[in-house]
Amino acid sequence: MNLYQRTLEPALVSFACGLKPMRKQREKIVPRAHGVVLEVGFGAGHNLPYYAADKVEKLFALEPAEGMRKRAAAR
Repeated sequence: MNLYQRTLEPALVSFACGLKPMRKQREKIVPRAHGVVLEVGFGAGHNLPYYAADKVEKLFALEPAEGMRKRAAAR
């Protein structure tokens, strides 16, 4: 993994995923998840606040990028 993949890429993707249009889509879609959920490409965990705790029994998050996993762990 190079410097770009470890530092800049996670920051840019996380920034873009936190923009208002993306948040609005999350507000509409993520709360509909229920039961056992598998989120592929978990990223920095921006969807976490939108899951309904009373509907989701278990959440499995897959993220291949180490930089994104570190950001998600902070959430």
